[in-house]
Amino acid sequence: MDADTGVVVIPHAQVASSLWMQFIGLIGKRSLPDDYALAIPHCDRVHTFGVRFPIDVVYCDRKGRVLRVVASLPPGRLAPRARGAWVAWEAGAGVFAGRSGGAGVRIGQRLVLADASEPGPPKARRNGE
Repeated sequence: MDADTGVVVIPHAQVASSLWMQFIGLIGKRSLPDDYALAIPHCDRVHTFGVRFPIDVVYCDRKGRVLRVVASLPPGRLAPRARGAWVAWEAGAGVFAGRSGGAGVRIGQRLVLADASEPGPPKARRNGE
């Protein structure tokens, strides 16, 4: 959710709360629904080795501020590093870029999880509290 406007960017998010979930990420998935994203805490760089489809990646700092948006990263690639990133969000290609009905995430925007009961690092999900 956009912390400033309340607009829902991705209705369904999952936090990769274990090291195993962070390691596996989207590897082996055949596709993703347009309303789903995976948050990987403590991550400033992702790859798509073993991922079967292009993805959008959004990197945020501890307060949820978007630092970098990588659109349509193809399978088998290493994304650019995002200095200062606290969490990386992965979604199907076009979702964060606004092409698949997504909200069009932009640098400087502040994102938070709408459901505070969602597992994950508190600073990545609660307006930087």
